[in-house]
Amino acid sequence: MSNLSDLNRITMRASGDTADVLVYEQIGSDFWSEGITAKAFAEQLKGLGKGITNINVRINSPGGSVFEANAIYNTLLNHPANVTVHIDGAALSAASVIAMAGKTVKMAANAFLMIHDPMSSVRAGNAEDMRRTAEMLDKVKANIINTYAGKSKQTAEALSVMMSKETWLDAQEAKALGFVDEVTEKVSIAAAFDVTAFHNTPDRFKELLAMSSDPKPNEVKTMPETTAPVVPQAASFDELKAGCIGSDAAFLCSQLEVKATLPAAQVAWMGEQNKRIELANNATVDAKATAVKPGVESLGSGTTAPKAEVANPIAAWNESVQGFVKQGMNNAKATRAAAKANPELREQMVTAHNSSHGRA
Repeated sequence: MSNLSDLNRITMRASGDTADVLVYEQIGSDFWSEGITAKAFAEQLKGLGKGITNINVRINSPGGSVFEANAIYNTLLNHPANVTVHIDGAALSAASVIAMAGKTVKMAANAFLMIHDPMSSVRAGNAEDMRRTAEMLDKVKANIINTYAGKSKQTAEALSVMMSKETWLDAQEAKALGFVDEVTEKVSIAAAFDVTAFHNTPDRFKELLAMSSDPKPNEVKTMPETTAPVVPQAASFDELKAGCIGSDAAFLCSQLEVKATLPAAQVAWMGEQNKRIELANNATVDAKATAVKPGVESLGSGTTAPKAEVANPIAAWNESVQGFVKQGMNNAKATRAAAKANPELREQMVTAHNSSHGRA
C-alpha cells in the first residue's frame, strides 16, 4: 500500500487496482485554510499510477470554491477508473458538485447534501462590475444545474428552484430525488463546519456540529455510539404553504396527510406544476381559443386581469407566468407575481385543473 503526501489535506492511497480518496476539508484555499485545490487533487491522483481501475471517494466537506469543485469533478469524470462516491457526513454546496462524479453515489443515513445558488463577494465596483458578476453567477448556476441534472435526472426548472431556496436533503430525500443511488448505515463522524454563510441549516445538522467540542474547523471527530438516528421531520402547514408557492389547499392537505418533508413536498408540487404545463402545451387549440373573451382588461407585464371567463384558463395562466419569466424572474417568482397580479385567472386555472382531474 502506497501513501502520497498530505498536501492540501487530501489523503489518497492505493491498494492494488483500488484507490481511496478522502475529501474531508473545504474546497479551495482561502486566507484561513489551505483547503483542497483542484491542482493538488489532480497531481496526487495521477501519482497513484495508471493501474487504478476503481476509485472510492469519501466526502465530508462544507464546500467552498465552485470553480475548484468543478475542476475536481471533471478530473474524476475523465478518469478511466470506476468512481464510487461515499457521502460520509456532509456534501454541502460545492462539495455536492464533486459528489455527482460518482457512477454510484452512496450516502450514510445520517449524512446531509445541500445545494444552493452560487455566491460571490463583490467588495467594490460600479454598476457594470455588478452586472458582469451577476451574469457570471447565472452562467455558473446553469453549469451546476447541468451537473446535478446529469445525475439526478431532475428538470433544470426544478433544480433551479431547489438551489434558489438553499435545499438541504437527508439521505432518503437525496435518494428519492436521484442525487444518490444507495443509502448506507450511518457513519460515526462529525465535523466542526462553519455554516454561518448558509440560511436554512436544519437543526438536525446543527446538533451534529454541536457534538464537536474542538473549535478547530473541519477536524473529523468520532460521534458517540449513542447518537440517535436521523428521523425526517414532517413539514407544518405554514412551512408547506410558504415553500410551495401557488399550491392549493387540496395539495397542502395531501402533503400533510403523508407527513411529507418540505423538500419532498416541493418536488411533488413542481411535478404537479409540470403536469399542468404539459396539459396546456398539449391542448390542441388555436390562437383564438386561448384569447381572452371581450371585457377582459390587459394589465401588461405578461398577464391579464379577467373581468369575464377565460376560454382556456390553464393555457392563459401558463402564458401569464411565462410573461414574467421573460422579464428575468425564475419560475417561483413568476408564479407568485402572476398570482398577485391576476388572482381571478389563477382561480379559474385551479378550477379548470381540478375539474379535468375529477376533483371537487
